[in-house]
Amino acid sequence: MNGFSAIVLKPESETDSLGLLMHSVGGVPLLLRTFLALQRAGCEHIIYLDDDPDGGLKALQRDKRVRARIEWLPPEALKEAKLEKGQIAIVPSNTVFDYQILRELDDLDESGCLKISESGILICGAGRAAEFCQNPSLSDLEGGETVEFTTDRYWHRIQSEDDIRPALQQIYKSLADNEGGLEGFLDHVISRRFSILFTRMLIPFPISPNLVTCLSFLTGLVALYFFSLPGYMNKIWGAVLLQVSAVIDHSDGEIARLKFQTSRFGGTLDLVLDQIIYTLLMLAIGLGVAADHGQTYFWLGVACSFGSLMGCLYTTINQLFETRILALVEKPEEEVVESESKFSRMIETFGTREFGYYLLFVTAIDKLHWLLWVFAIGVQFFWIILTVLYLTEHRKARKAVANA
Repeated sequence: MNGFSAIVLKPESETDSLGLLMHSVGGVPLLLRTFLALQRAGCEHIIYLDDDPDGGLKALQRDKRVRARIEWLPPEALKEAKLEKGQIAIVPSNTVFDYQILRELDDLDESGCLKISESGILICGAGRAAEFCQNPSLSDLEGGETVEFTTDRYWHRIQSEDDIRPALQQIYKSLADNEGGLEGFLDHVISRRFSILFTRMLIPFPISPNLVTCLSFLTGLVALYFFSLPGYMNKIWGAVLLQVSAVIDHSDGEIARLKFQTSRFGGTLDLVLDQIIYTLLMLAIGLGVAADHGQTYFWLGVACSFGSLMGCLYTTINQLFETRILALVEKPEEEVVESESKFSRMIETFGTREFGYYLLFVTAIDKLHWLLWVFAIGVQFFWIILTVLYLTEHRKARKAVANA
């Protein structure tokens, strides 16, 4: 679904419905979360049905994240409303749901009507939508032919404040999805668990995802400083702080998704700052190991850093141009894209965040000087192979375009 209209229904219970709709769910008022989820799913026009909507609710449409057109209408005025052509979504204002549910649905025929489990969300074809606009009665609409659709994605109907906690648990669970295949097993199982705890601590505060990105970068710089110092314990602190930086690095994306603050700028900033840290990492390790074992290891660190720079450049090219990870998806019509090229698969195989755990282990057994030898040779082969794959595959792509 994309470019559709949505009709948002006020809660069935009149008891403190205003307080419920203004209650924060993951850092966003419940009604605003409904609007933003619909917008993220591709909705361009939202109608909130209420005889006398509160001014506080109306103020939500002035939030800078809201780009969809929002109308506030009494039910009797719905028949005069100008909806986007095609199907409409009818959504209870107090239902928290994953916007991907609507993104994944196929278009219905004019007489079709789809009910998404017990969420209260209905998707109607153009004909059934027109009938509902003339007679906005859910019982009559559901009385006709309706197909039930089940989904594994989260949704939760919030009838009272007691329902907010289980709704949040479902939302936080959804954040553990592997972002663009860049998480290894340990990173996904360990770092992601700690990052969600950190995210839950930050959500009540007005902290932007980009600020969290900068905090992760600064923590990474402190880790590099400790790696560059002589002595075993300094390097242990460096390895631990690098893992702390990785945990914080997960949180920026989680906060952006929770608060609907994802942006191409934020995703690119996160990507570039990560590459800076990992380019300088081996140079810092070379400095620290050279202070312990001799100047040879400084030059090994330089060789490692050069190879890392080339690898990071190709990783950046892959994430910006070859694939499109969740952090870089900004508009509703954009999708996460997974490239099938050998170039992208190689980067996703060897470019995961799992490296931080291997580094922690090598540091703990005091064998960083071994790592420098292995890495100084291996990383050169890595970027040379990437160069060959990139040039070969793009040459084939250009020939295919020329012959088309």
